[in-house]
Amino acid sequence: MSLPAKLGLGFAGVAGASGAGYLGSKLIKGESKETFRTKYSKAIIDTTKDSDTWSKKLTALADTNSSPKHSKLIQAKQAKTTNSGSNDTSLLRQGCEEIYSKEIGNDHDLQDFKNFCSFNNEDKIASGKELIKSKEDFSSHWNSFKGSNKESLYDGFKQVFEQKGSSATENDWQQKMLDECKKIASDIFSEEIPNFTSFCTKATAQAGAG
Repeated sequence: MSLPAKLGLGFAGVAGASGAGYLGSKLIKGESKETFRTKYSKAIIDTTKDSDTWSKKLTALADTNSSPKHSKLIQAKQAKTTNSGSNDTSLLRQGCEEIYSKEIGNDHDLQDFKNFCSFNNEDKIASGKELIKSKEDFSSHWNSFKGSNKESLYDGFKQVFEQKGSSATENDWQQKMLDECKKIASDIFSEEIPNFTSFCTKATAQAGAG
């Protein structure tokens, strides 16, 4: 075999090995998938504590309209439904712990995570405040809302801003605000949303006040 031919084979061998190495590297890298724990780190509920939050999630799980998919969450719902007085969150915590380690990509896992296994924006409302649940309560926020810079508003509020009238009672502004606040409240928490805090919350009613 001529020298050029041998050199050609040599280069081909090096290229082949290099290509195989690159492919192998890509495959190895591909094995490292993003999980719920890594993607939504700020929304993870500690399964060894946060008892009040877990009790709240168990109540949501036991709702007749809930439809969990993970086997342990289904068991937790059945147990709570059978014994409504029980507040045993162990099955719920176990199921959520398993979901935290799962790879992102399964819609059923995402819905279980969002609805029963994660902090949402409402969960992160500061002490002393609560989510507004009556459209009439938005009247006190009208002046600050109408004076806002539309571009500084959080997503859905921009559309509400564009459709507002000249008063809090025009163009069903209060109902639109209530709907948008409910939507944001149920979203997975990632960071504080200033517009949500200022427009969607009010001071908690003091027990025994009045």
